[in-house]
Amino acid sequence: MKKELEPLFDVIIVYDGLIAEGASDKSYRGRTPFSRTGDYFDYNKSYEYFLLYCSKLGLKAAFASTVDINEYGLFKAVWIFNKKWQRLHEIVEAKIVFDKFSNFDTYNAKYDTKLKNNIHGITYFHHPAIRSLFDNKIKTYNTFSKFSIPTAKINVHSSFTIASAKKILNAQIQKHTNTADFTELFVLKDQYGSGGLNVFKVKSVEEVLKIGKNDQKISYILQPLILATGFSFVNYKGYIDLRVIVCDGIITDCYIRIAKSGEFRANASRGGNVAYIPVKEIPKDVVKMSKSINAMLSEQDGFYALDFIKSNTGNLYFIEGNITPGLTWFNKKDEIQVKQLMRNIIQKIVTLN
Repeated sequence: MKKELEPLFDVIIVYDGLIAEGASDKSYRGRTPFSRTGDYFDYNKSYEYFLLYCSKLGLKAAFASTVDINEYGLFKAVWIFNKKWQRLHEIVEAKIVFDKFSNFDTYNAKYDTKLKNNIHGITYFHHPAIRSLFDNKIKTYNTFSKFSIPTAKINVHSSFTIASAKKILNAQIQKHTNTADFTELFVLKDQYGSGGLNVFKVKSVEEVLKIGKNDQKISYILQPLILATGFSFVNYKGYIDLRVIVCDGIITDCYIRIAKSGEFRANASRGGNVAYIPVKEIPKDVVKMSKSINAMLSEQDGFYALDFIKSNTGNLYFIEGNITPGLTWFNKKDEIQVKQLMRNIIQKIVTLN
């Protein structure tokens, strides 16, 4: 048990250990938190900027992976940035954890518990209650069902459980006001997933069973597929989803993601194009629904993203909330907007210290 205050950082960014490399991991020989040989190497640029801007505002900041957290809620080592990435092999702690790791209900629960063991107390940047709601798509649907696409929990490992889930879903569809929006195809999604990972368009029981065999640990939800070409902006048409960034109950940013040809997922990581929309040009129905969702949250001063699609017939649907929207960029214009978003976040961190 630690008795004295360890060297203290104003904020430590904590990333999922499945994505970022631990500063305390001696087997990792790389020189950056995101490995050159992995899919996330470009993320280094984002967090270099984040740490440099923290320093500019007088914040002592560092970066860590969940694997760097010890049983007392301290960090065995952290990454720091000063012209280049360096590892600080020293036991340290944080006033604020900028929590960029999710799944507190599943495989990251142990790291959440460890951080809460810190006897001096740690403040999470993101509201735990909002995270718990948005990290779990079933909780999200149950809370915001009147805005959402019909959704059912599904066990993908037997024909019987798949048929049961489809029966529950069909009952929801039949009661829905906009039944005509839902096609005969289905979308299978990771209940705790993000970034378009483990999202599949399916039609048959056999397809679902095959997916279930690939990774037996993933929990899924089932939804009807919607032909979502209802959003239309100058120069942008097709399958579009729209994301608003909300900070302290106010929409601060908005961008759309346009799916590439033949793809139903519009995520940038899936090849979707990103385009920013001025806040004053956000469709009024999106603004109205966003305000209604924020009003239903237990905390109205959170930071999060809300994703929407609009059906071919013009009906708006809330897809999901994201407590930790991506802080990476895909083009120069995107970089300008993301850096502004990071500055807004860091300025809020200053007020929390």
